[in-house]
Amino acid sequence: MEISGTIGVKQVVAFLYPDRVEIQYKTKVLHNITELWMIGLQRVNKQLKTCDVVWLDGSTQTPIVQSIAQTEVERVITHAWCEVILLGMDPPQWSKLSTTATKNDWHKEDWLHVFSDGVTEDEEDDEWKPSDEDTDEDDLDY
Repeated sequence: MEISGTIGVKQVVAFLYPDRVEIQYKTKVLHNITELWMIGLQRVNKQLKTCDVVWLDGSTQTPIVQSIAQTEVERVITHAWCEVILLGMDPPQWSKLSTTATKNDWHKEDWLHVFSDGVTEDEEDDEWKPSDEDTDEDDLDY
C-alpha cells in the first residue's frame, strides 16, 4: 500500500509492506522503518484537508511525521499491523519525546503508555466507592 503526502516541503510516498515501512522522496529512500512500534494520527478533523500520520521507528526512537490527506486515514488504520493511536489536534513535542526515549532506552510499551488514557479497566475497578459500613448515620444531614 502507498500513502502519498509531504514531510516538510518534500513530496514523499510511504510504502507499507508486511514487515516494514519505507518512505521515499522521488527514488531515494529517506526512512526504512523495520521496527514500526506505533502509528499516530494527529490533527484528524473532517473540516481540514490534511492531517498527520506519525510513523514511530522503534530502532531509532524516531517519530517521522508525514502530512497526508484526511481521506487516507481510513486506509492507514485498515492496513496497520501495529497500534494506531489518535493523538488529537495538538501535536506533542516529538523531538523532546524522542530525546527522552533515547536517553531512557524506552521500549514499545513505554511509548504506548505515554499516549494511553492513563486509566486501565483494572484501575477503574480499584477506585474507592463508599460502602454501607463507611456511612455513619450521625454524619448524614437529613
